[in-house]
Amino acid sequence: MSLEPKLRPEIWKNLGTPGKGAAIGLAAMLPFLPGMLGSRKKGNELRDVYSGIDPVPIRAGRWWEVGSTAFEGARIKEWRPHWSILHKSHAEDIALYGSEEEKWKHNPILHPIRYLRDPYYLEEKHCQDRPYLGGTSFSLKRHLRDPLPPIRHLVI
Repeated sequence: MSLEPKLRPEIWKNLGTPGKGAAIGLAAMLPFLPGMLGSRKKGNELRDVYSGIDPVPIRAGRWWEVGSTAFEGARIKEWRPHWSILHKSHAEDIALYGSEEEKWKHNPILHPIRYLRDPYYLEEKHCQDRPYLGGTSFSLKRHLRDPLPPIRHLVI
């Protein structure tokens, strides 16, 4: 189903300057297209990386655009599991809230009344193991009386 020789020049004339530029760019890109599609790694290698069996290299200065180092980073700083494995473990939620159930129990979007009653839940929960200078204590009754909560210093 090829075009008749008479129609080929007619299509090229109707493309216009932007269309001709796009057609020339597409023709120049075609030899490189197979390398852009897919991955250089085999399926088994990717499966091992995403399952956490093979660690991933973490490079020093990665994603730093300002300096003279490459965007992907310089030397390998450490090896660790893929970020998807770390995310699935919910380690940050467990360290901050104690459990995932506790996280959803104190979510301000799902439970706004509970949050308004005790917005400094995490600060009070971690005052012994993560002390910070200049923390504030807040209660709804005190806030209605005095809108600026008093500054509380390090409590150990």
